[in-house]
Amino acid sequence: MTMDARKQRVLQAIVALYGLEGEPVGSSVLANYFDMAVSSATLRNEMAALTKLGLLEQPHTSAGRVPSAKGYRYYLDNLLTDDQPLDRVTRARVDAVFASLDHEPEKLAQGAAKALAAISGCTAAVSTPCAEDLCIAHYEVMQVGRYTAAVLAALPDIRIGMDHDADGMQRMLLNGEDVTADIRLPEISMYASAVSAIQGVRDFLMEMQRSLARERSVIMDGRDIGTVVLPDADVKIFLYADVEVRAKRRELELRQRGTPKPYEEVLREMEERDYNDTHRAAAPLRAADDAIMVDTSSMDFDASLALLLDVIRGSVTN
Repeated sequence: MTMDARKQRVLQAIVALYGLEGEPVGSSVLANYFDMAVSSATLRNEMAALTKLGLLEQPHTSAGRVPSAKGYRYYLDNLLTDDQPLDRVTRARVDAVFASLDHEPEKLAQGAAKALAAISGCTAAVSTPCAEDLCIAHYEVMQVGRYTAAVLAALPDIRIGMDHDADGMQRMLLNGEDVTADIRLPEISMYASAVSAIQGVRDFLMEMQRSLARERSVIMDGRDIGTVVLPDADVKIFLYADVEVRAKRRELELRQRGTPKPYEEVLREMEERDYNDTHRAAAPLRAADDAIMVDTSSMDFDASLALLLDVIRGSVTN
């Protein structure tokens, strides 16, 4: 497969649109860019061909396309026509910023983000893992949409903790406030699915979750705990049930809490979250290779609890 003139124009347009909005580009947006001179079906075929060539990527199956590192390289080498060097004032600003940087890896990344923000006039955010010995092997700059930028900007002010009440029940704290009940609300589940696709959020939470596990014995649930967050956990259980059964359970739970929602709506939201979580690029939902599969579709709460306790006791004993 070769790069013809139309594929080049499509790639050039996607680079431009993604640079402006920071969001994956779909065929309908691309058709508007070309003033409908090319049909959406034709553009989808060209986008699929560019993806096979490794020049575009698809964050998840229901999203549009974004340029890959190879795509940006092709764009710079073959399609970028403005090859004028930076003017002296701009280059001096860049040199001055980098000359003043602390060359510790984390501070270097922060300084680079500040330099990009100062030159471009856009918000820049940087996420680095927490580690005692850290070196940068690869540095990648990517533009994100304004909503993603807002989420990343809020992370430094977030403090998540865990405590127990007088009855020994676990309580989750957000900046000192008890949010144990709030995080179980259906709208929060949908928001969680959306923001968990942001790599910076996953990096932030992963270190926090690992820190909790280091400090105390925990039972931690989540859609990537056994595969990504705690891959060396003593016991891994992949707990599942048919989506219709889970929706009925959630509908009953919401009704008992005084926040009822129709079963059909609960089911639709649950199916949507399942799809998003299994198709996201960052840490998709899947069972760990060494996880114990537990299907509770035909069990009530007491039977499910008894089975889980048997699994845990058997695994710890062995």
